[in-house]
Amino acid sequence: MKPLRIGFAGTPEFAATFLELLIRSTDLPIDIQLVLTQEDKPVGRKKILTASPVKVCAGHHNIPVFHTFEELTGKLGHLDLILVFAFGAFIPSELLSVPRLGWWNIHPSLLPLYRGPSPTAYPIMMGDSQTGVTLIKLDEKMDHGPIIAQESLPVAPNMTRDELEKAVVSPAAILFLNILKNLPEGASPEMREQEHERATITRLMKREHGFIPFELLAEATNESRNISEDELPHLMKEYVQRYDSTTENKMKSESVIYNYWRALHPWPGIWTEKDGKRIKIIACELRGEKLHITAIQIDGGTVSDNKRQISQIFEKKI
Repeated sequence: MKPLRIGFAGTPEFAATFLELLIRSTDLPIDIQLVLTQEDKPVGRKKILTASPVKVCAGHHNIPVFHTFEELTGKLGHLDLILVFAFGAFIPSELLSVPRLGWWNIHPSLLPLYRGPSPTAYPIMMGDSQTGVTLIKLDEKMDHGPIIAQESLPVAPNMTRDELEKAVVSPAAILFLNILKNLPEGASPEMREQEHERATITRLMKREHGFIPFELLAEATNESRNISEDELPHLMKEYVQRYDSTTENKMKSESVIYNYWRALHPWPGIWTEKDGKRIKIIACELRGEKLHITAIQIDGGTVSDNKRQISQIFEKKI
């Protein structure tokens, strides 16, 4: 069997881990001929220009790296396919049919659920017990193309978004490699259309989406109650109103806030305001029917796990 000539498009850490698994795979001959990733960006308070994790991985293996679609002109026609995993931009429609098998995309959800930029956050936010990975062939619409393969994965009750991102990598690699392993030379895989009427869309998360009113947060640390739809955190409220997807079980104040924290961890995180100060919740956990905050950061200062300080901030006033 001739080596499959593949391009890879991705950017964050978990995409780099996936790329490393492909490079090290001995199950079948793969020749990764190029990588497309986002341009270097300023990082941290000192705004140091930093390469994406995928670019770093490609550099370790001497794989040519490109940042723009213009740079790819004339470089795709000989490829069998390009695999996309968390690249972070739409693929121009005129490029979709250039590789022999097109552009494939690994999306970390059970499509058509949770299309869009935050598919690992929303299942956690909504209290789902399972999610998955889906391999599709890209078309001109967002996460809309036909399904090549799909596999379910459990979401542990205490799993955070960054942990879920790491957890999907190995199953995604196995899913992709198994499709290639069973694909006759020169053939295309079988595909099925998504159930588009079941589709839901996620939002790109922003810093302001992490805000929780202080009264609601403090209350959840002291007692449990059902909260109304209007009291839900911004992203969850928006999703529930659009898709009418909540249940009574998911409306307990402590569970809603804990799931929201897990979904937005580590960035943008959840935060509140008290006495003019911004308080970010660095760590918390559920104990019975109460939310226990175990670490905070006030106005960007040092992270504190001082139990007495945290208790004094969030204690219920009678």
